[in-house]
Amino acid sequence: MRVSRAPSAEAAPRREPSVHTFLGLHGPLITAVTLSLFFAGMVVTERGYFLLREDHVFESLTAALFLMASSLCALGALLRKGPGATRFWVLAWGVAFLVMGMEEISWGQRLFGVETPGLLESLNQQEEINLHNLDSHRVNTLLSVGAFAVGVGLPAAGMTGGRAALLLRRWRVVLPPPHFVAPLAVAVAFVEPGWMTKTPLMWAVLGLAFGFFAYVLAARASGGRAVAPRLPTSHAVAGLVGVALIPALLGAFEGRLQHESNPSEFKEFLFATLALIFAVWAAARLPQREPALLE
Repeated sequence: MRVSRAPSAEAAPRREPSVHTFLGLHGPLITAVTLSLFFAGMVVTERGYFLLREDHVFESLTAALFLMASSLCALGALLRKGPGATRFWVLAWGVAFLVMGMEEISWGQRLFGVETPGLLESLNQQEEINLHNLDSHRVNTLLSVGAFAVGVGLPAAGMTGGRAALLLRRWRVVLPPPHFVAPLAVAVAFVEPGWMTKTPLMWAVLGLAFGFFAYVLAARASGGRAVAPRLPTSHAVAGLVGVALIPALLGAFEGRLQHESNPSEFKEFLFATLALIFAVWAAARLPQREPALLE
């Protein structure tokens, strides 16, 4: 005979998702979509491009956001306790964000009135002390491909399981979580139309992103094996639409871009915004103290 047990009075009540939880999960995507719509409005109306000028609002904010993200990662890695490997990866993110922020302001050249050395002046397209203008086309391609690999490719591999996921867990690699994949894919999609014609590699990058989101949605629609279960369906839809629609929009309104680098300037700002959100996430999730070893 079965004896039914009354539910324990001490059982914790089921909590409804809070606003904090919702924003933590969907905040990066909401941010990316909102900023993307803002830039789309600039393109369609041909207004507001002054914000993208040299040393203006977007460039200054891009540098500030990267430097803030770097500081958060460095403070989290150095001041909080936790597994050494995890803290190493968080600190590595801090160094990467520092380099990006300093590159954006040419390592403080205009701020401190430093003259460009003769050799670098002859090699740099804008005669500044930075690396990304030595060969702007190749460096920007490298940055976009790198951002895609680290922000979309590796997290996607980790979500789909297999050997890659095991290696990432074994090495305690700190990567953007699943809810950053679609926003970063949207950011990568901001590519100048002329650049797309010169760089077939970018078509491959966007094609891989589109294929991943399409594969996730198709698998869920067919009711088959769960693919990337930690990726919200709404994010997969947004990633699919964004990767397809943004290059189409930029191509259709190419004559209204005013300057061919405007999409890249906006992309850098979007990367910096997402970097700061990621830094908050990464620093907050570092363990407070080392886990006790089992005897």
